[in-house]
Amino acid sequence: MKYLIFLSLFISLGACSHVPTQSEIFADYLQKNFQKEIPLNHHTYVSFPKNSGCLGCSEHTLSFLLSNNFDNVTIICSETQKEQIASITNNEVLVDLLSELEHLNLNTQNVAIIETEHSKIKQIISIQANNLDSILKAYFVMPVN
Repeated sequence: MKYLIFLSLFISLGACSHVPTQSEIFADYLQKNFQKEIPLNHHTYVSFPKNSGCLGCSEHTLSFLLSNNFDNVTIICSETQKEQIASITNNEVLVDLLSELEHLNLNTQNVAIIETEHSKIKQIISIQANNLDSILKAYFVMPVN
């Protein structure tokens, strides 16, 4: 009988707990760190984490973004990257002072493209050495639906 009561209590408490979505996690991050919201219109964030495992990916992605003029793109970078990035881009640059983004459950430990629309995350694409060129060309050169 004790086990049945415990099991009922465990199930009822588990059913009440809310697991935040990626959109909720990212929206909370933007609000907490930058007092910003995920826009309604299509928007792209490109994150450059402080401890990216692929330095070449960061440099190549940044070079690609800077050699093209993309609207509705915001760059999120660490404090150590701020001077380099902010001085050479016209895009909005958000500086993640505590490097929080790479520690959230959003698959942003490497350079990542976070595509949003209607105030929600549409997709997150992690950029790595083996998919770098194909992702950048497919995402930024091809029209986004």
